[in-house]
Amino acid sequence: MANQMMERALTFSGYEVQHLWGEGGHNGSQGTAVFPDAMRWLLAAATQGLPRAQIKLAEFYALEAETPGGSVKACGWYLIATANLEGIRLKEAQAAYRRLSDRLTPVQRDEAERFAEDWKPVGAALTEGLDLSGAAAGG
Repeated sequence: MANQMMERALTFSGYEVQHLWGEGGHNGSQGTAVFPDAMRWLLAAATQGLPRAQIKLAEFYALEAETPGGSVKACGWYLIATANLEGIRLKEAQAAYRRLSDRLTPVQRDEAERFAEDWKPVGAALTEGLDLSGAAAGG
């Protein structure tokens, strides 16, 4: 019921919403099936300049810290997000950046800072260029 109310509220507010209803109870199988599409939506929101999406994207990259470039991308997205955050969310993003950037080399830190400095929001529609055809099937 709460999911349906959230979907209606977001739609009413003018957001592009794609809610995928699964079969059965809560488990990891649907989440696993729709994860790639969910990440594309998150990336699209982050590249449009939505700070909450940028923080989430940074958190996902931080989970991949051992992957080449994961920590650099995470730090870059944290820096981008801090430009439009205030209050506690700003403090949390700054703290996350500091924790992660302490593990970077100076070259990697410079790379993250350049990424953030060069970044410009993309003004396209949220779903433009995304292949969401497989997501409509649910799962």
